Formats: sequence, structure tokens, C-alpha cells
Amino acid sequence: NSTKSIGGFDIFYSKFNDKTKKWTPSANLGTPINSALNDSHFKITRDGRKAFFSSDRQGSYGLEDLYVAYFKKTVVENTIQSKPRFFHQILHQPKEVKEVIPVVTKPLDITNLNITPLFYNDDDEVLIPTNKNQLDNIISVLKYNPNARISLTSHLPSNDNPEQFNLFFGLNNLESVAEYLMKNGIRPQNILLKSVGNAFPIAKEKGKDGTISVSARNLNRRVEVRLHQTDEIPVNIKYSHPQINKLIATREADLYNMRVQGLSYKVEFLSTSQMFDSSLPGDNGMVEKTPGNKRYRYTIGLFKTYHEANRQTRKLREKGFPNAVVIPYINGARTNRGQIENQALTKKYSDLQFYIQGN
Repeated sequence: NSTKSIGGFDIFYSKFNDKTKKWTPSANLGTPINSALNDSHFKITRDGRKAFFSSDRQGSYGLEDLYVAYFKKTVVENTIQSKPRFFHQILHQPKEVKEVIPVVTKPLDITNLNITPLFYNDDDEVLIPTNKNQLDNIISVLKYNPNARISLTSHLPSNDNPEQFNLFFGLNNLESVAEYLMKNGIRPQNILLKSVGNAFPIAKEKGKDGTISVSARNLNRRVEVRLHQTDEIPVNIKYSHPQINKLIATREADLYNMRVQGLSYKVEFLSTSQMFDSSLPGDNGMVEKTPGNKRYRYTIGLFKTYHEANRQTRKLREKGFPNAVVIPYINGARTNRGQIENQALTKKYSDLQFYIQGN
């Protein structure tokens, strides 16, 4: 509660120098940890991956609520005995953006649209100029048909984080792109955010001699973009990837894209308002959400038939996930019974009849 506080009680940190035996001047952690009200009792977990604290900030349920903060990189000092603890990097909370209803003001100037992945550096800043230029073209196409949807899938390079951390942080990297789309007139319900962590690289990062290729990591750090329900848009849409040397090219991403083409199924085992902080109960893990919706939907598996997915659902219920449910996807976009019936999708994908009967 000092003159450097943002609100009432704030959380500060100081570093201890082993050589001089002195502490550095205390510094305010800033937002989003500290708020305009009171924040206190900050405690980092033993593994250095997250911290708990109390706050009576706006949005609390009672007087003071407990909050959890996830570190994007492990606070190594907290895992070493007798070392002081300090914060390295705090996960930014997604910002809420008001919905803007798109309005088509003029005919499309685009006849061909070539969509490539959005590559970015390790500073997690996706909105670099080249990516903005591509997004502007995509926005003009989406505005032509208010029913068209866009899905953004985050892929990360290899790292030492557990899978559940990669999924969550990958999704967080998409927030700035979603905000940019909404500020330019795309409705939040037409934006699908997905993260698959680092399970599907397009380039081998480690050479035979053990060296790490920075260029390969930059290729794997990407956002895949797909447009859906674009039949009524008079634009030839093509998806392409950069040419990758055969010596470092991988097949994981190609195989994944083949599996999600057309009809596929996944099993949603959890819908939660916070990060799932345990090992996933299966392969092909993914987390998804829509902007403005605080629910994170966790799924596993990647099946081509309803019966395969339904078998996995029964197994998950036996493992303690009673709300596990089969979710159908069309070209990687989540769909539901209402959309299936309205668009008569069973005529094109006959296996959906089993989904309709089972749900």
C-alpha cells in the first residue's frame, strides 16, 4: 500500500544478489496481477509454474477471492532450494472486445485469395505487418457473407512445457488476432480459436548433430487459418504453405490436415472457465473457445466415424469424465445438431446420421 501502488495493496518483488548480499529496490508487478483494488498473499507453487493470490478486484464473487496466475516460463529460482523467488513473465488475460456487426459497403475487389499460415517470432506478437495485410484481405472476404466463419489454429515449436500448458498458451497467442478481426467488423461468434500445442510440426528442429534450427522453429511457430461456409462468396480461396527442404520437412502436419478434411469427430471431455492443469486423458489434445466466451473446451482424439468417437466417449466417462461428449467437425470447424439439420449436412456426410441418432 505504497505511493507506487496501482490500487490499494499491491504485490511487489525484489531480487537478492548472492554476491553483494543485498536486495534490489522493490518493484510493482503491474497488471494483470495487480488491480485497482487490493491484491495480496502471492504464493508461487513449488514447481515454479503458477502462483495463487487473493484479490477483491472487480469481478470477484465475495470480499476477497482466490486467483491463479500461470507462468509462461517456469520460475526456475522457485525450484531451487534456498534461492529467492521472483516473477519472470505473467500470462496476459484475454481482453473482451465489444461486438461489431459487419456491414458490406461495396462489392469485393478480390477474386483470388491465397491464404498462408501466420508466422511470427518468439515474442508472441502475431500482428506483424505481413500478417495484418493478409488478415485485411480475409476480413473483406468474410464481410461479404455474415454467415462465413474463420478458424485460427495455434501451433507452437518444441519446448519443455507440459502439453496442457502448450495448449493454453497457444490459445492465448490468438487473442490479439481475434481482437483485430472483431475491431474490423467480424462477429465474435464467427471466430473459432483453437490450439493444438506443438504436436504437429512442419519442420524438424533438431539436426543429426543435435543443433537446433532457428528457421525450423520459426516455421513451426504459426497460426493456421481456415475459412468456412464460403460457398456464396465469389472468391477463389486457396491454401498454401512455404516450400520446406525435404531434409527437414515432417509429415505430422500433413497427416493432421488430411484427417480434419471433410467430416471428423473429437471427444470433448471438459468445458471449464480456467486452464485444465492435469495430463490430458488421450492423444490429439486440443483446446478451443470463441472470443468473449470464458469457457475453454478441451477435446481429445481425431476420428473419422461416430462409432469410433463414441467408444472413446464411454472410456472417458469410466475414467471420471461424466460429461464427455462426441463433437462433429466439418473441415476442422466445430458444428452442432442444429447446423447439421439446417444445412442438410447428412446428405453429404452420411455418417452424421449416426451422430443425430445418438444425440
